[in-house]
Amino acid sequence: MRVIYIDPGLRNELGHHANSCRAITRELGRRNIDFAVFGNAELTPDMQAELRANPLFRVHTYVQTDGDPFAGWLNVFDLASRATAEDLARIGGIEASDLVYLNSAQPAQFLAVVKWFQTLPAANRPNVVIEFGTDAGVSVSPAPEAGKIVIRPSDYRLDPRAMFHRFAANQLREADIPRFHLATFDTVSSAIFAHVLGKQVGVLPVPQFTRDTIVSRAGRRPVTVSVMGHQRQDKGYHLMPLIARLLLAYEPDVRMLIHNGAPNELLPIQNELRAHAKVESRIELNEELAGPALWDSMLQMSDIIL
Repeated sequence: MRVIYIDPGLRNELGHHANSCRAITRELGRRNIDFAVFGNAELTPDMQAELRANPLFRVHTYVQTDGDPFAGWLNVFDLASRATAEDLARIGGIEASDLVYLNSAQPAQFLAVVKWFQTLPAANRPNVVIEFGTDAGVSVSPAPEAGKIVIRPSDYRLDPRAMFHRFAANQLREADIPRFHLATFDTVSSAIFAHVLGKQVGVLPVPQFTRDTIVSRAGRRPVTVSVMGHQRQDKGYHLMPLIARLLLAYEPDVRMLIHNGAPNELLPIQNELRAHAKVESRIELNEELAGPALWDSMLQMSDIIL
C-alpha cells in the first residue's frame, strides 16, 4: 500500500497546506506507510526538500475566476478540472491497493479526481479520499423547527461553488462510489456537504499536533490578542481595523499581534493597519510567511486568538 498525497494548493508556507502535509506525512512515516507527495508546480525548493514533495499541478486550488463577468467562474472550473486531471495522469504506478488523498478540494479538483479515476483500468483504481477544507458555497440559517437548519445556495453570479460541487458529485458512477470517501473535519460541515453533494460525507480527525509545552495564560499582562494566518475577506479580516481601534481604545491593558501571510491580497485593509501600527505601539504587525518556528513563537505570545 502507498498513500498518494495530492494538493494543488501546496506551494509555500501560506495557509494550512504545508502544516497539513507535515502532520499527515509525519504520521504515515511513523507507521512505516510508504507515501508520495505532489504539490503545486510552483512549490518552493525548501518545501520540496522538507516534505519530499514533487511539483506537479499547474492550476492553484483557489483560482476561482478569470475575470470574465459572464463566464469567469465556469471558464476556470473547466480549465482547472481538465488541467488537474491531465496532471494526475502523469503520476505513474497507481495500484488498487493505494490510497489517494486530496487535501482541501475545491469543485474543480474534486471533478478532476473523478474524471482521472474513471480513466484508470478498473483493476488499478485506488481508494480515494476527498477532503473539503473550506465551506460549500451555501448560506446556513436556523429553521422554524428546533434543531433544524435551512441551507441555500449562494447567488451563483457571486459564488457558484455549490452548483459546481453538485455537478462534480453527479459525475460519480455507482461503481465508483465504494472507492470514494468524501469528508470534512467537522460534523456540521459534513452534514452541509452531504446536503449539497447528495452523497454521504464522513468526518476526519483534525490533523493537529503540538510541539511546545502548554502553559497557562492566567494573570499575564498585558493581554495579547492575536489574529494569525492567511487573511481573507471571508475570514472577516476587513473588520480588523475597526476591531483594533475599538479594542485598544476600551482596553488599556491589551496589545495586539496582527499577522497576515498574504498582505497584498487585501491591500487597502493592510495599509490601514500599517498606518495604525505606526502610531500605536501596542500593535505588532507581522507580514511574514509563517513556518513552524514563527508560528510557534506567535502562539507562545498569544493569550487570546481571534
